[in-house]
Amino acid sequence: MINAILNAYTLKRFLGRGGMAEVWYAENNLGKPAAIKIMLAKFKGEKQVVDRFEIEAKAMVRLSHPNIREVLDYGEYEGLPFIIMEYLDGEDLGQLMVKRS
Repeated sequence: MINAILNAYTLKRFLGRGGMAEVWYAENNLGKPAAIKIMLAKFKGEKQVVDRFEIEAKAMVRLSHPNIREVLDYGEYEGLPFIIMEYLDGEDLGQLMVKRS
C-alpha cells in the first residue's frame, strides 16, 4: 500500500496494526504529516464493522482535547474506509509502559 494516495495524502510508511485497522504515516503535497487509519481488508463488506468505523470517525471529529488526535478527513480507498488524523510523533502507549515498568 506504500505510495498509495488517499485524499491527497501519500502513504509513506507503516506505523502499526490493531484488531480493526492499520495505521500509516502519510504526507500531503505540502509535506504536512498525517496518520491514516485504514480498516483491514478482512472486514470489507461487513456492514456492522464498517458502520462502527465511521461512527468512530464522527465521534472523534466532535472531540477536542490535547490527548486526542484531530480528525482531518474520512474516505474510502479500494472499498476500505479510512480516517485521516493529525500525526503526533513519539512513542506509543505500549512502548511507554514497557519503559516505565
